[in-house]
Amino acid sequence: YESDVNEIYDDDGETVISVRSELICSVLTGSELKNFNVSIYSEEEQENNAELTINESTDPEYAYVVNVVAENGLEYDVYVRVLSDQASVDLLRRVRECREEISLFEENESIRVDKQRLSEIIAEAEELKDEAAYDTIKMELQDIYSKYSQISEKFSIDTVKTGSENVLGDWWSSTREEYDENDSWLYSYAVLVLERNAGVTDEAILGKLELGFTEESVTYEITDSDREGYAKVIKITDGEFVQKRYIEITEY
Repeated sequence: YESDVNEIYDDDGETVISVRSELICSVLTGSELKNFNVSIYSEEEQENNAELTINESTDPEYAYVVNVVAENGLEYDVYVRVLSDQASVDLLRRVRECREEISLFEENESIRVDKQRLSEIIAEAEELKDEAAYDTIKMELQDIYSKYSQISEKFSIDTVKTGSENVLGDWWSSTREEYDENDSWLYSYAVLVLERNAGVTDEAILGKLELGFTEESVTYEITDSDREGYAKVIKITDGEFVQKRYIEITEY
């Protein structure tokens, strides 16, 4: 479960007319929330002596309304929303995050194995009915995501040199996404943006471009881009994984 604050707006959707405290409870597929009960604790993790009254909600968006009368006399309501199948939704979101991270690398055997496992997890998530299974898969997805995010960190560019201080105005790394005609995500790719100063040509930058990385063991080569709109592509490798980082040059 998690706590949230929901702002209620007027009919124009511009003015906040009230603020509603919410308690959002998630249940597994096929499960029901039974014997609902709540307790309130202070910031010191001591049980609070507030008076609580639990009522069924007349608002179809909420299952219960908890009326709270605090020790100091303050009275307020907490609206309880019950969401089903959220474990499956959470796992599918984590699968998407893993796929985004993996797509930054050229495919190899390790990536093929992990992509196959992600496909299996999608099928398992849709039939998930056991909390222990959810926790196990969640940890597995965390390990996959961490694996590739750590490789990305190793491939991070720390320094950019062009042989002269007056050539570059600024530079930064980013990721971009490719979508299909239905605006569904296909893959992500890495980009290095170089801002050249006025009067400097692209060739003046690319001819003397030197890069430094988080780990010195990483090697790279700069070749012609295979993607339209980018000057060159950097192929970065640690000997096992390869990441393409496309160079975009703009004027400062």
